Amino acid sequence: MSECLAPSKTKPNLSQMRITQTNDPRLALFDCELLSDGTYKILRYKKEVATSSVVSIPDCVTAIGDYAFHQCDNITEVRLPNTIQSIGYAAFGDCYALANINLPDALTFMDEFAFAECKSLTNITLPRGLSAISGAAFYHSGIRMLYIPSHIQTIGAYAFAGCSSLFALTIEAGVTTIEKYAFCECKELTSVFIPSTVREIGERAFNACVSLSQIKMEHGVVSIGYATFADNPALTSIVIPGSVKSMAGWSFGKCENLREVTLCDGIGSLGDACFYECTSLQKVHIPGSITSISPWAFARCFQMTQVDMANGVTAIDDHAFCGCITLQNVCIPSSVAVVRAWAFAECEKLSSVTIPTYCETGEGAFPQNCQVYRR
Repeated sequence: MSECLAPSKTKPNLSQMRITQTNDPRLALFDCELLSDGTYKILRYKKEVATSSVVSIPDCVTAIGDYAFHQCDNITEVRLPNTIQSIGYAAFGDCYALANINLPDALTFMDEFAFAECKSLTNITLPRGLSAISGAAFYHSGIRMLYIPSHIQTIGAYAFAGCSSLFALTIEAGVTTIEKYAFCECKELTSVFIPSTVREIGERAFNACVSLSQIKMEHGVVSIGYATFADNPALTSIVIPGSVKSMAGWSFGKCENLREVTLCDGIGSLGDACFYECTSLQKVHIPGSITSISPWAFARCFQMTQVDMANGVTAIDDHAFCGCITLQNVCIPSSVAVVRAWAFAECEKLSSVTIPTYCETGEGAFPQNCQVYRR
């Protein structure tokens, strides 16, 4: 993974906790804090005295504290009452044997790393009270099939990153934001559908999902982050809707088997190197809504033979098509005012091109053997 993650919040010191002494036998396995409403918050599970791998939490508890069950690797099942409203930071993190837990509908807050590294946890049902999945909540967990219902609005950063067994993902309309690295390196994931309610897909959200062969984005997505879909060798085609106003750099970089790209009219900008080394891409049509083709945008697309640009494109930036060694046909419209340095460098088979009369050209904009005509 491009960034390594580990819980960064300091683990609470037991001697500094506000532990409430109680004779309630239901709480014998827990250090607890009495809350102002008369309910309890579990601060720590006493795994050293526990005899069962199944933990049942009584209904007098409404909160699970930070690190409360952290690294309790003997637990296989946790039964939560309907009273639970919050689960703290890394509360069940590194519980490697935890295979079953129910999240009640009263749950409205689940902190970061809540179930990170729970390798045996293969299924989870997200409760109705939850509107966001916090960062790294299920990072490197064993989740295999995931349904994200319509009441979830935000999928946090790294939420399911490194879930290497995740093969089926459903995202319902209602989700508006998929944050950075959310599904990065989910190596068994084969398809993803982005509903129209999603506005932002963050940096590397689906990066290095090496089995991802199908991506469908509905009209509605506005922003695609840096390297969001990069390094996905199974991807063969993509349609980018006209609602997208910003595509950051490297968005689809090194998708080596990507053969078909449809850029719908309305797209605002292409980031630097957004299709860099998509070595199977053969042709592309640039709509007029994209006024500038960014540096290195289609560089080293070795099988690219044809580029069409609609009227409206005004600039072709440096190295935009550099290294497209099989490129033979380029249609440059009258709206283009500048072709910058090395834009078509190393395009060995580009023998001629026609550009507007007053179009400026930078150093080495076209290969030496290319005849440049003006109209």
